[in-house]
Amino acid sequence: MPRLVIDTNLLISTAAHPSRKFAIWDAVRRAEFVLVVSRAGLEEFVDVATRPLLHKSLPELASNSAKFLAEMTDLATLIPEPLQRFNLVSDPRDSHLFNLAIDAKADVLVSLDKKHVLPVADPAHPQHQELKSLASGLRLIHAKDFALELQRLRQDRRG
Repeated sequence: MPRLVIDTNLLISTAAHPSRKFAIWDAVRRAEFVLVVSRAGLEEFVDVATRPLLHKSLPELASNSAKFLAEMTDLATLIPEPLQRFNLVSDPRDSHLFNLAIDAKADVLVSLDKKHVLPVADPAHPQHQELKSLASGLRLIHAKDFALELQRLRQDRRG
């Protein structure tokens, strides 16, 4: 089964809108993918989800984050401490996503980060080859593009 890493910002967005249906989260719930998480990723989710400033702009986050975290922990495969093999020079704080994907042998890393994470998919990016040497099958994809792919796959299955 394909393995999936989801960027924290996307998880926060999903947790902050419990009444909306998200194609990616639905795919995780349907076990179409194995969601992989790390302790550091779970800690980052809690850190971000408990920021009072965020609760002002995303009021449902405060009331839903614990429930979402419990569901995510239940659905996910935990990779406790991924090895530090890749350092994203443009934003070292996002390196943990790549290292999780590498250790988990993930097929897909889904992100909203067009500035730091997603550009590494471009062969012209200075760290593209380094990442490919560590995780040759890893795809980096924007959440909207991945959601569209999931919708097309479901439509194709229906015939």
